[in-house]
Amino acid sequence: HLYGPDFTPINLVGLPPSAVSEVMNHPSAGGSRYLLLARAGKTYINEWSLDSWLSGLGLELIAIEEPEAKRMSGILQIGLEYDTVEGARQAAADFNRDFGWYMKAHQSGICVDLVAAGVDKGEGLALLMEIKGWQPEVVLTLGDSENDLSMLSRYHGYAMENSPDEVIRVSRAVIPSPASLLLSRA
Repeated sequence: HLYGPDFTPINLVGLPPSAVSEVMNHPSAGGSRYLLLARAGKTYINEWSLDSWLSGLGLELIAIEEPEAKRMSGILQIGLEYDTVEGARQAAADFNRDFGWYMKAHQSGICVDLVAAGVDKGEGLALLMEIKGWQPEVVLTLGDSENDLSMLSRYHGYAMENSPDEVIRVSRAVIPSPASLLLSRA
């Protein structure tokens, strides 16, 4: 999502109010360690698990109970974490099958993120470039998962070594780390 110089949201495309309740009630949500809800400037979490990778990020997460979560509006993204990559892959497929007409599930490792259908990083970056007056040749993109595909293919980006084959296919080259790419361009 894009924010202006004063950190006010620009062009935020949210999920409909029913999305949180529908995802929470879906059988595939039952295997998740948590439910993360992102709104402009705030992140809420339901069912926190200390063994989650989130615990080491230092994010300010606001605890929220299920009834309150189901009534929230203005949600931009729903995040879930599973015990296995296969569990996340299956959940993403289930969510896309059942809700794909209005939201898209992106699986990356053990995580699944749901956003409004039609929202993608390629379009977001195009809007940011237009706002900032940037030319494509000054933009460097890299990614490692399905939700990076539109950005990588549109701007000839780089894939991380751990990327799925589909991400590698649309990328200019494969790199071991962001630092290695930056050092090679110095």
